[in-house]
Amino acid sequence: MLEIPTPRWTTIQAKELGIKVPEVVPATVQERAWTSPIWYAPGEGKERAAAGIRIADMSNVGGTALDQQALTGLALGKTVWLKNLVTGDVFRTVWDAKGQRALLNVDPSRPLPQHFGNAANDSYLGIPVAYEIRDGKIVESFGNEQLSWSAYQIGDRTLLARSNEFGYANYEVVPAPATLVDLSKVKR
Repeated sequence: MLEIPTPRWTTIQAKELGIKVPEVVPATVQERAWTSPIWYAPGEGKERAAAGIRIADMSNVGGTALDQQALTGLALGKTVWLKNLVTGDVFRTVWDAKGQRALLNVDPSRPLPQHFGNAANDSYLGIPVAYEIRDGKIVESFGNEQLSWSAYQIGDRTLLARSNEFGYANYEVVPAPATLVDLSKVKR
């Protein structure tokens, strides 16, 4: 596996300080990983994964994008419970009125995208990320990368799509759970 080339820390600091990028090291790095296929089990986890709704198909199913006003009403200063429609995980997102977003109640056993940071740890510690609502999107910054959420209304469902998830609306706004414990998994 090859990661998309990303700016080296020296490049980032040079840009922030407004100085010339050092020529003694490459301006970008590209992480590499190798794995063995021996742990792969075909079909494992497929029972949870459902086909999401593609953003390109929203109008075909009666979906409309939330405008700036509706998106502000949904998120600004609100606590919103989201369900990941692929994994089934439910977590709390707090978009406070001062422009800080925190994820809470993230299952620490779930792997998360690398650029998204350590969401389970940040959830446990309550570490916020800056956000703003602009151009009909919730825009968050992760280091040097911006990630945005778009929201869509389909009947009584509100779906969200992250800009890095290949054009799918993989999140749904859900009511706050009555309990955070999955009682079906508790031994009695």
